[in-house]
Amino acid sequence: MLDQKLVSALKDDGFLTRAREAGESERNLKIVEEYLEDVPVSQIAQNFGLTPDGVRYVLRRVNTRIKKQTALREQIVQNDLLSQLEDEDIGLSERSKNMVRLYAGGKSFREVSEQMGTTLTILIRVLSEFIKRAEMDHEQDRKDNMDVGQYLQGLRVQRGLTLAQAAEQMGFSPRTLMRVESGSLKRVGSNILIAAKNLYKVRLDDILLQKSIVLEAPDE
Repeated sequence: MLDQKLVSALKDDGFLTRAREAGESERNLKIVEEYLEDVPVSQIAQNFGLTPDGVRYVLRRVNTRIKKQTALREQIVQNDLLSQLEDEDIGLSERSKNMVRLYAGGKSFREVSEQMGTTLTILIRVLSEFIKRAEMDHEQDRKDNMDVGQYLQGLRVQRGLTLAQAAEQMGFSPRTLMRVESGSLKRVGSNILIAAKNLYKVRLDDILLQKSIVLEAPDE
């Protein structure tokens, strides 16, 4: 028997279309199609030379691949991982990067695999590996930014400046400085670091030593 959650997913409008976009084989698509036409599982099994459990396995597998297609894209887009694709230390070939770009841009598993001339297995492996590496880099960036932020906050407090006072003298909004000090600003611009250096009378190296940082283009 199929659990009710899976049955509901299979009966959802557009399931067959999503299964096709996820790159399922024509054989599996026909199995799904017959199930959606209320052909008994025992009859589907006979039609395709499978056991009833084999049919249920195919239906579960198709649903899993659809969910994986959605989940991988959400991980890339919602966590803003695409911004790390150009980092040299991400360690992906240009071909693999193109797969990620196409997929993150909205193309389905099938469309990307056909355009890039690769298999679905390899495509999913590339996407999963990119997400793993990007999330590790993202976590390191977050820790580094917190180190820099705490250092700058300490300098500000030592000099008896409020957040608003320091931000005004640096030429930034209090919100921007607050994000820098809290480590929530994803990329610390070189103009922020130079302004902090000038205000707090420290060497730029003293700030950069708090993390392995590459100077970015100026922020707001």
